[in-house]
Amino acid sequence: MSKALARLPLEIATVSTTNLLSALELVRGCLKTTNMLWMHALSLPVLSGVVVSDWSKASATAVLRFCRTGQFSEPLLRIDKRHERWTRRRGGYLLALAELATTIEELRQEGMVAALPEPASPYADQYSLAGVTVPDEEKILVEIVGPASTLATFYGPPPPDER
Repeated sequence: MSKALARLPLEIATVSTTNLLSALELVRGCLKTTNMLWMHALSLPVLSGVVVSDWSKASATAVLRFCRTGQFSEPLLRIDKRHERWTRRRGGYLLALAELATTIEELRQEGMVAALPEPASPYADQYSLAGVTVPDEEKILVEIVGPASTLATFYGPPPPDER
């Protein structure tokens, strides 16, 4: 496990444009988690949650406090693996508090992190964001998909000869 991942847990709600770069460093290469942090920092709608890489005392405290504050006992499980877009293991389901320690430990052994957002219906999503950094070209590519997010939204309708 990298030193950055060892500094987790990270509460998504604490990420802002001020501390975004240091937060991104904690989850470098974890694309889903990176996207959640970008969305929150940009004030786009994203579920609040906690990102953990192990079930340490600090992780347990952060997750239990988050669940208690939100008044729920089953956070959503999102999994992420550094530099891998697809994994055999799936997340996207509610996980009982009693199962967290075992599941998080299994994920740690597989080199994965867990984002534990508040439980919500995937059908309530309004926006999705994908971001990829290209360090060699000093670029960040960001794609935002949501209601009416077409090129016309940003640039107006295409001229008649391009329709």
